[in-house]
Amino acid sequence: MKESIEDAEYDYVIALNDTEHLLFDKVVKKYEIWFNNPNHASYGILYKELDLEFARSIKNDEAAELTGIAVWKQVEKNSN
Repeated sequence: MKESIEDAEYDYVIALNDTEHLLFDKVVKKYEIWFNNPNHASYGILYKELDLEFARSIKNDEAAELTGIAVWKQVEKNSN
C-alpha cells in the first residue's frame, strides 16, 4: 500500500543524499529515515516523484547531527 505524505501524516524535512530522506511523523512526533525505492512491494509513502520505503527511526539529536538547523525549525513548527 502506498499513501501520499499528507495522508500518512508526515512532513518531508530534507534529502540526506540521493536515496535517503528524513521525514517527521506528525502523529508520534518522531524523525525517520526513508529511502527511495521505486516500485517496492511494502508499505510506502509517495512524495513528489519519490517512492519512499521505511528504513529506521532516529532520535532528535541524531537528526540534528544529520541536518543541522533544519531539524530544529521542524521541531519548533510541529510543537505549536
